[in-house]
Amino acid sequence: MAMKQPHVVIFPFPLQGHMKPLLCLAELLCHAGLHVTYVNTHHNHQRLANRQALSTHFPTLHFESISDGLPEDDPRTPSSQLLIALKTSIRPHFRELLKTISLKAESNDALVPPPSCIVTDGIVTFAFDVAEELGLPILSYNVPCPRYLWTCLCLPKLIENGQLPFQGKNDDMNVEITGVPGMEGLLHRQDLPGFCRVKQADHPSLQFAINETQTLKRASALILDTIYELDAPCISHMALTFPKIYTLGPLHALLNSQIGDMSRGLASHGSLWKSDLNCMTWLDSQPFKSVIYVSFGTLVHLTRAQVIEFWYGLVNSGHPFLWVMRSDITSGDHQIPAELEKGTKKEGT
Repeated sequence: MAMKQPHVVIFPFPLQGHMKPLLCLAELLCHAGLHVTYVNTHHNHQRLANRQALSTHFPTLHFESISDGLPEDDPRTPSSQLLIALKTSIRPHFRELLKTISLKAESNDALVPPPSCIVTDGIVTFAFDVAEELGLPILSYNVPCPRYLWTCLCLPKLIENGQLPFQGKNDDMNVEITGVPGMEGLLHRQDLPGFCRVKQADHPSLQFAINETQTLKRASALILDTIYELDAPCISHMALTFPKIYTLGPLHALLNSQIGDMSRGLASHGSLWKSDLNCMTWLDSQPFKSVIYVSFGTLVHLTRAQVIEFWYGLVNSGHPFLWVMRSDITSGDHQIPAELEKGTKKEGT
């Protein structure tokens, strides 16, 4: 009897910055000959650009979606409500989807083998319970850099040795943080995430972060979007906690090197917004490595004053620049000062 092909089920946290790298990983696995089912929420599934093109280029890439339990008009921004939905509403739907995929694979004419393992986003920790219930190995892919993850894994130690919560004046943010092996001399209070600035060690946000990262220790392996040499000190310490660590980054560059010119046709894959390519002619006309690229991602909101300040800085730099700006990055008055508009036409787009 011929061995069935591996089938990887990938489930990202349902936000743009998490979906895109895991879709890159899905494409790489398909390019290597594996079957992959990429699971989205219904809401994001409908918005995912180039889904049909991806299925055409990668015949073993399958898309499935499940409910997130939120109203259709919910903004689905990072919040406790979204995290609660993940842990409550989505969990049973994900379990049933995996069971359905397995049942379909049992038929004699099934073209897709049963799931071999799950690759989940590091913040989707409820999937660990589902994987263990179904007897499937689970690998954790982490979007943040390894240094951030390793610091979060060391939070209980920082509480134990009295460095968290902060002692003394909260505005003394240059105090060095010790007790994170591999980060000696590099880590200060100001470098820690916001949930570390709470007054009490039992604060819900701090305890949530600790519980989520400690759950990752149950993973069969850890996948990091980096190269070993870049984060070797932290990765060498994490290797004492995780049975296997795979450094596969940067994923987008790895994907481009594997599929070559095909990547140009899939440039906007994984995007929840329609790409505006009108800038490409201008960009191609600029000297090599001369353009400043600016993007604040898909979540950051700025005041009009902040936008104007950044804008003046770019125009006054004297360098050509390309600024990717969402329509909802700021609210209120969108009027542009005349000198900025003139400077932008000269230096940027």
